[in-house]
Order: sequence, then structure tokens, then C-alpha cells
Amino acid sequence: MEEFLAGRRSTSPSAQLEITPDGEVHLLSTHEQVLGGPSGQTFVGCRFPADPQYADELGQHAVAVGRRYAAAGAVGRLGVDFVAVGSRGGWSLSALEVNLRKGGTTHPYTTLRNLVPGRYDQTLGTWVAELDGRPRSYRAADSLQHESWRGLRPGDVIEAVAAAGLEFDRATETGVVLHMLGGLKVDGRMGLTAIGRDASEADALCDATAAAVHQLGQSGR
Repeated sequence: MEEFLAGRRSTSPSAQLEITPDGEVHLLSTHEQVLGGPSGQTFVGCRFPADPQYADELGQHAVAVGRRYAAAGAVGRLGVDFVAVGSRGGWSLSALEVNLRKGGTTHPYTTLRNLVPGRYDQTLGTWVAELDGRPRSYRAADSLQHESWRGLRPGDVIEAVAAAGLEFDRATETGVVLHMLGGLKVDGRMGLTAIGRDASEADALCDATAAAVHQLGQSGR
């Protein structure tokens, strides 16, 4: 079934859930999916959390979907993709699909959970760190790529990011975690999860990391 949704602006948020063996439904996170590719419909990364203007409502709808699946006997991780359409009256959310599996938002969320102990506050729509009681946001990318990065050694990339002061710092629980470094050899591609105290800091960390790797690639190492 198809429906045309019109508005001044549209985004592609999602929510990630876990259904326990006893049927409990837990909201783990909300995200803004970053789409790209030739058609603008390819998942290339995400931002956490979703827009605070609708993150709480997004979570409520996702939990309702999760309960229906729990009642049918589903167990484990699932994600619910939405489209959010904005107009003068606010935002309208429509569910698109359910993915009964781990997905593109699973590994950055797991990185945050393991490196920054805390909890997702559904009402606030953000992750609250145990360390300082402050929120954390992240930007994750699976397809950072440049021809000059092809053939870069993972060790050199890790060193360049560390030298730029961008690697994850356990004292502040902010910084960048690299992954998919094996793709550098194939087509100059890598991924990362940049954790900041807010979305702006996470974006800045991601951009600075790309710049540091690009400088390494241009140097011919």
C-alpha cells in the first residue's frame, strides 16, 4: 500500500526495541537515519537521538508496535522505520516497516552503551551518562570514502585520529571509535561512531576525523 505524504520537510527517523523472552518490550534508542546513494534512499549512517520535537512520540509508537510483535511470540531486537513530515501544525509520524533483526543502528548504539554506561530517557529523548548525568549524542557513518584513502593502513589511520586528539577518551566519555577499516584496502572506505555531549559536538568530531584521514591520504602514506 502506498500513500503520498506532503509537508514542508520530511525526515527518516527510526526506533530500536528489544523484546525479552518474558514478553517485556524495551525502547533502546531513537535515531535519525542518514540516507544517500543515487536515489537518496540508501542507509549510510545515523544520528542519535532522533529530533526532540518528536522523539518521545516516536518511542511510544514503536513500543506499541513492539507489544503487538511480543504478543505474537517475537523475541529479540527489532527496528521500526518511520517517516516524519513537518508542517506549520507540527510533525506527523507514519510507520513504514518493521525489521525483525539487528540493523544499521545496532552497532553504534552498542558502542555507546558499552563505552558510556547510562540509560535512554524516553521522555527527554536522549542518553543520560552515569559519569556526569549529562546527555550524549552520536553520529555514525558506514560509508566515509575517498579515493585517496584507498590502501591506507588501518594502523596509520588510527594513529592519525589519535594525533588529532579525536579518539575516544574514557575520562570524558566522548570521542571517535573507528570501524570497517578493512574497507580502506578495497575502496578507501571506513566507518566511525562519533560520541559527543550534543549533536553539534558529534558532527564536529565526525567531520574532523574525515579531515584528519584525508590529510593522511593526501600525504601519500
